[in-house]
Amino acid sequence: MPEHSKVTIVGGGTSGCAAAIFLALNNVSDVCIINQPVSRNRLGECVPPDTRLLLKKLELWEGFERQAHLKCLGSRASWSQSILGYNDFFTNPYGFGWHLDRIRFDRLLEEKTKSLGINWIEGTCNQVTCSEGRFRVHCPDRTVESDWLIEASGPSSPVGRSLGAVREVVDQLIFAYVFFRHSSLAKEGNFTLLEAVENGWWYTADIPGKEAAVAFATDPEMVRVLQSGRRVGWLKQLLSTTYVAKTLEGATPISPGPVLRSVSPSLLSPAGGSNW
Repeated sequence: MPEHSKVTIVGGGTSGCAAAIFLALNNVSDVCIINQPVSRNRLGECVPPDTRLLLKKLELWEGFERQAHLKCLGSRASWSQSILGYNDFFTNPYGFGWHLDRIRFDRLLEEKTKSLGINWIEGTCNQVTCSEGRFRVHCPDRTVESDWLIEASGPSSPVGRSLGAVREVVDQLIFAYVFFRHSSLAKEGNFTLLEAVENGWWYTADIPGKEAAVAFATDPEMVRVLQSGRRVGWLKQLLSTTYVAKTLEGATPISPGPVLRSVSPSLLSPAGGSNW
């Protein structure tokens, strides 16, 4: 027999948890999250200062402050010029942003949902069917029946695909990334750094623990041509940069990498339908 919930959210990441918390705080009971397996090795991510408004709305702010994520003062970028441009937060009324420790941040969201009585199911959504106005989410070891569905699983989109939606890829993009460690990585003031090069662009951001995530973004064909998926080829491209290489002077790679991850921008069309 299938399990039942009023609202089922497929995906237990940031968007899925935020949706679940919002529903619970607005007196929507009987919410279930199906937590799709994801990589725990996340890239460093920066969130802007006004993120605190959403965190306060979701009653997460105090817990977030206690986690002491690394301050981010803005971004530095070299797109088509030989000098760096700055987009800082110094005049932002909400102060500074943050470089997230994603494992701790994800744990904060998960713990909040569970404290609100939201049911977590660990598993993979294989298919969604709809009959007589009710949805059935089919997982390997169970089926969950629900009145409403929220798709929060990212590019895999099992809900949307099962219900006839199509994932439209806007562009092909691959990140080849490596994690570094250095005691003085924060010397540049905790700014995210982006640098354009002939065949793509580089991204680096500090993450808590005196580490940094460093990624080369390019299209799949150039990964093959430049051998960016191999350590030697990736380091060769890194050494050709002006600003990223300088920022990493004395730093040591701490991951075998590079790890390749598709980050191709895409749209789900349609993005929703009746009760989903």
